[in-house]
Amino acid sequence: MRAIHSTSLWKNTIFVQVFSAYSLLMFGVFLDMLAIMTIVSFQWEVDPIMVGLIPAAYALPGILFSSWAGVIADRFKKIPIMILCNLAVGLLTIVLLFVRDIHWLLLVLTIRSTFSIFHYPAQQTLTRQIVSPTLLMKAVSINGIVEQGTKIVGPLIGGILLSWFQPELCLIIKAVCCLLATFVLLSAIKLEERVSTEHSEKKQSNTWTDWLQGWGYVWSNRIIGSTIIFVLIAMAVLQLVDSQFPTLFKSLFPHDKSKMGYMISVIGSGGILGGLFIQKLKQGQYGWALYGGVALMGIGFGIIGLINSNTPIVFAYLICLVAGFGSGLMIIANQVILQNQTHEEQVGRVFGIQSSLTNAIFIISPAMSGPLVHLFGVTKLYVYVGMGLIVVGGMGFLLQKYFWGKPTKIQNKVTFASEHVSS
Repeated sequence: MRAIHSTSLWKNTIFVQVFSAYSLLMFGVFLDMLAIMTIVSFQWEVDPIMVGLIPAAYALPGILFSSWAGVIADRFKKIPIMILCNLAVGLLTIVLLFVRDIHWLLLVLTIRSTFSIFHYPAQQTLTRQIVSPTLLMKAVSINGIVEQGTKIVGPLIGGILLSWFQPELCLIIKAVCCLLATFVLLSAIKLEERVSTEHSEKKQSNTWTDWLQGWGYVWSNRIIGSTIIFVLIAMAVLQLVDSQFPTLFKSLFPHDKSKMGYMISVIGSGGILGGLFIQKLKQGQYGWALYGGVALMGIGFGIIGLINSNTPIVFAYLICLVAGFGSGLMIIANQVILQNQTHEEQVGRVFGIQSSLTNAIFIISPAMSGPLVHLFGVTKLYVYVGMGLIVVGGMGFLLQKYFWGKPTKIQNKVTFASEHVSS
């Protein structure tokens, strides 16, 4: 296969297609979540206990199948996987338009989420193959910037649409985004991709063996294992308050619902700045970006807990910007480290395993946040979580030489997918 040599990501046609499809998908994510929560809470007036099962419908398939999705991404061609997932998610979103019962809604959401999780490791693996090593960090950070940017644009546009139209319109836009993403990738379906050769070199290898090898690879690689564990601890602490944003702002500004949306947008803006900043870093600096980002999140979210109705709004926005900047540093540094330190044939499994563990955190920590709010109060919980994140960041600083001091040498040379397609 001929390597893709380009001085610019934007001259890499396959990357542009994958990036465009990803941007469409991310834009639809936040519109979809707003629509679902509006339908069940305002139109159906569903019991809060059943509403609480919606996040589980999103996250449970990730816990069960993300690590297996990584195996599939390593063993098979990525573009067809991504096309199939996008098409299935789009069609199942259309099905949601005709659902009128919370139980059927939960079932369809669970099935749809199952298809969604197979897209992420496939995209990460394909990115490794189609982007040259000199541009890999830039590609990862650009994807992270898109993710942070949609946190601003998605809720903003979603709020405008919900104020003028029925929430079903947001679901229609989500479906259209998925189908457009499918169309964008169609012309690349004949791309000559590299797939893992492990199962062809070892006849006895099967999906179960590859799955076990993926877990073994993660925990045998010091930098990869340490990074995943560190990020999981930070996410577990953060999620104790992330789901309680509405509770906090309802208590602070009971008569001004708009401030919460503005704060979330400012946090997203900080994430974009973090993504732009990390592009300036060198190979050995991603470790401090990771633990430094966690510490900045701790400072930001901890001080958010001290905000009251008399706090100057400019100061509140500045603190949210700091929290978002730290979040952007942590998320994107994590992806860059895993991309750089993972053997090419293990990329899908590594990202799949991290996704599986992260989805478990997304269920466990929010479930614990409710009782903790009743125990401490929402503002004190934010302060305590901020202190906890600062401690986690400090641990990263103290153990940085062990975690990220000496990069593990990747034994293989990265092979890139060919831009040629079969005639």
